[in-house]
Amino acid sequence: MRSALRKYVIRYLRAFKDLDVRLREWPLYELFSFHVYNVLRTFLGMHKLPYRKVVAHHYLKSYRHINVEDNLALFDCFWGRKVGGDPYAIYREMVRKNPELKCIWVCNKGVSVPDDVSENKSVSLVAHDSKEYAEALLRAKYLICNSNFLPFFVKKPGQIFINTWHGTPIKKLGFDIEQSLSHSTNTQRNFNVADFIPVSSDYEKDHIIKAYGGADFKNNVHLLGAPRLDLTISSNRSSLLNKLGIDSQRKIVLYAPTWRGSIVSVSSQIDDQVAAIEAIKENLGDDVYLFVSLHHLTKQRIKNLSVNVDFVPDNIDINEFLSCVDVLISDYSSIVVDFLVLDRPVILYVPDYEEYRSERGLYIDVEDLPCLTCFNIEELVVAIGLDKKPSEFGVYSGLLNKVIPVVQGDSSEKIVSSVFSSTFDDFESPRSKYKVLVYAGSLKENGITSAFKSFVSYLSDRDVDVYVVVDPRYERNIPSFRSNVEIIRDKAEVILANGLGATLSDEYFAIRKLRSGGHELSDAEVAKCFSYFERASLRLFSDSSFDCAIDFSGYSYYWAWLMAFAPAKRKLIYQHSDMKAELDNPHRDHVGLESVFKAYHLYDRVVSVSAAIKSVNERALSGYYRSDSSISSANVIDFETIETKANVPVDFVCPEIANIPSETVVFVSVSRLSHEKNVTTLIEAFARLAREKIDSALVIVGDGNAYEELSRCAVAHGIDDRIIFTGNLTNPFPVMKRADCLMFPSYYEGQGLVLLEAMSLGTFCIGSDIPAVREVLSGTGCWVVPPRVDSLEDAMLRFVNERPVAINFDSDQYVKQAGNELWSALFGAR
Repeated sequence: MRSALRKYVIRYLRAFKDLDVRLREWPLYELFSFHVYNVLRTFLGMHKLPYRKVVAHHYLKSYRHINVEDNLALFDCFWGRKVGGDPYAIYREMVRKNPELKCIWVCNKGVSVPDDVSENKSVSLVAHDSKEYAEALLRAKYLICNSNFLPFFVKKPGQIFINTWHGTPIKKLGFDIEQSLSHSTNTQRNFNVADFIPVSSDYEKDHIIKAYGGADFKNNVHLLGAPRLDLTISSNRSSLLNKLGIDSQRKIVLYAPTWRGSIVSVSSQIDDQVAAIEAIKENLGDDVYLFVSLHHLTKQRIKNLSVNVDFVPDNIDINEFLSCVDVLISDYSSIVVDFLVLDRPVILYVPDYEEYRSERGLYIDVEDLPCLTCFNIEELVVAIGLDKKPSEFGVYSGLLNKVIPVVQGDSSEKIVSSVFSSTFDDFESPRSKYKVLVYAGSLKENGITSAFKSFVSYLSDRDVDVYVVVDPRYERNIPSFRSNVEIIRDKAEVILANGLGATLSDEYFAIRKLRSGGHELSDAEVAKCFSYFERASLRLFSDSSFDCAIDFSGYSYYWAWLMAFAPAKRKLIYQHSDMKAELDNPHRDHVGLESVFKAYHLYDRVVSVSAAIKSVNERALSGYYRSDSSISSANVIDFETIETKANVPVDFVCPEIANIPSETVVFVSVSRLSHEKNVTTLIEAFARLAREKIDSALVIVGDGNAYEELSRCAVAHGIDDRIIFTGNLTNPFPVMKRADCLMFPSYYEGQGLVLLEAMSLGTFCIGSDIPAVREVLSGTGCWVVPPRVDSLEDAMLRFVNERPVAINFDSDQYVKQAGNELWSALFGAR
C-alpha cells in the first residue's frame, strides 16, 4: 500500500512539475511545500525527493539575500548523523581560540551531543537537509565538514570551506571502485571547491582526493595531519573512564567493523558481525569490557543479540574513545589506522577477505598491516588472548611513515591558526604553469573525441595543466565514455559535472526556452540565463582562475553557455564542422545547436579546425559573431601513437580483413555511419566497380543510425559478400594501414582527421571535392572528386588501374604548424 501510494505521488508531482516550479516563488506556497514534503518523506519514505528540491530552491532563492556572517562557523559530521570526528576537533580549537565564536552544528533528530557542544550557549543545532540547514550554509563564514555538502551548495565569496574527509583508507574509494562515476561527482566537487583540505600524507592525498579525481586546481591540499587524531592522542583517559564509570584497572576491547552495503541495502555480512560480537563476548574474561561501534543502519538491524554488549556512547567521540581502548577488533575500517598511533593490539576479523578484496578492492592488503589477521571465528577466539602490539610487527614503523607521518597532536591548532590569520592566504601559492579548463563532449568514438585526446596529450606533454570537464551521465549510454575518461586521466585532471541541476523557477523556464533556440527570450529571461550560468560556474570552479576556458565540443547548448562563464582570462569555442549544415541536417538531432551559436559572442575566439571551414562558417553564421573573433587552428594529431597502434597485427583487430587475399584491392571508409558521411553513395559506386569484375573489397569502419540502411543497400546490390562492416573499432589503424585506398565521400566536413591519419600511414586517399577536404589533400598527390556515384566509381577504377602510392605529406611539419596555431590560439604567440 505504501509503495503504491509513493508511486502515485511521484507520478502526480511529475505531471504538475511546471506548475509546482512556478508556485515556489510564492513564500506561502514554499512554506506549504516544506510541510507537505516533510510529511511525504516521513510517512512514505521519500527521503531525498521531492523534499530536497524544496530545500535547494530555498537555498538558491536566498543566495543573494542572506549575507555571510564573519563570526559564524558551521560544522557537519556525516550529514548530521554525528557530532564528532575532525569537525569536532576543529570546533574545540576554534572555540578555544575565539570563545565568542557563534557555531551551528548540523545535528539530526536523536543524535547525542557532546557536553562541550550542548552546554555552549553560542551553539545552535540544525537538521541536515532542512530549511534552516540551507540558511546556515549561506550565513556561516567558516564551513567545516568531513563528508560533503549537498549538490546545490555554491561557496559564496568570503566563505572559507575546510573539507577534512573522515579517515585514512584501507579499502578503495571513488574512481578506483567498479561503480558509476556519478557516485563520485559531488564528493569530487566538494574537494575541488574547498579552500583547505588537511591530510596526513601523500598516501592520503593519492587515495582520498585523487581517488575521487580531485583536481587540486586551487592548490588546496596541505600536509597538516588529521584533526581527529588530536583527540586520540591528547584525550584524558582517566577522565573518560570516570565518565564511563569503568575501573581504570579493567581492560577495554572495542569491536568496530567497517560499513558494508549501501544506504538502501544493508549487506548480508551483518550476520558475520553478529557472530563475531557473540564470540568475542563469550571469550572475554569478567575483567574485560566489550564495546561495539557500528554504522547506524547496521545498528538498527541488530535486534536479537544473545549477549549483552555496550555500544560506544553517542556523546563521546569515537577518536576520543580510542584513547581508552586496550584492544581493537576491526576489519577494513580506517579506524585501524587511527588506532595504530597508540601502538596497542589490533585484530582484523575478515571472514569475507577474498570476496571483499575482489569486489571492493584494497589499497593496503590485510597481510601488510601490523595486526593479527583472522579469517574465521576459531582464529578470532585464539587471537583475542595473544595481546600482540603493532610495533612487534616488522612493517609497523614503515607503514606509519607512509600513511600518517604527520601526527603530533597539533593538527587542529595549525589549521585554525591558518584560518583565523593572514597565513591562510599564503597557502594559495601561485603556479607558474598554464592552466587550461576544457569541456570534452560526450566522448563517443568519433573524430572529435580522437582530436580531443590528441589535444590533451599535446598540451600535457608541454607542461600545461589541463582540467577536463565531463558529464558522467553520458556513461549510461555511451560505451566508450569510461575508457576514454581513463585515457584522459593519464594526461589531465578530470572534473565530473552533471548538467542543469537546481534552478530557480524563472531560470528553469528561461533555460528551457534557450534550449529550444532562444527565439522568444526577453531581456529579462536572458538576464536569468546569465544569472544561472554565473552561479553554475561558481558551483563547479569556485573562486579559482584559469588561463583558458574552452568548449572543445561546440555542440551542447548547456556547456557552450556554462564555459562562457568559466573563470578564465581567455575563452574559446570550437567549430568542428560546417555548423549551419549540421543545424539544417534533418538526420542529425542537434537539440539546442542554434543556442550554441547564440553563445559565440560570449567567447574571445571562435575556433574552426581548418581555414576552409572558417570561411564557410563565417559566411553562414555572420549574425552570431564578429569575423575578427574567428580564427582557425588545425587539430593536433599524435602520429607517433597512430603508428604504434597501426603496427598491431590486423587479425587482432579484424580477423575478416586478415583473410582477404593480398592481390585483392581493399578500399576502406572510416567514419560515423550517418547521412552526411555519404557512405550510401560509396556503396553504390563500389557496386558498379564490382560489376566490372574487379577483384576488390570494401571495409566500412564505424557505427551509427544509418547502419541498417547501409546494410540493406549492400544486400540490394548483391555485394554484401564483398563488404565488411566492422562496427566501431577502438584501434582502426591496422585496418587503415592494410587498406590500399581510403575513401572519404562526405557531403561536408570540418577538417577530415582520418585523411591525415591515413596519409601518415602511407595509405592513398580519395576525398570529396568540398572545402575542408581540398585544403587537407592539396599538394599531397591524393585526389578529390565530387561526392557522386559516377565520380567515386571512376576514381576507384582509376586507382585500380594506376595504383598510385606517392603521397607528399610530412607529418612532422603538420604537427609543428598545428601546434603553433593551437598555442597561439590559447596563449598568444610563443
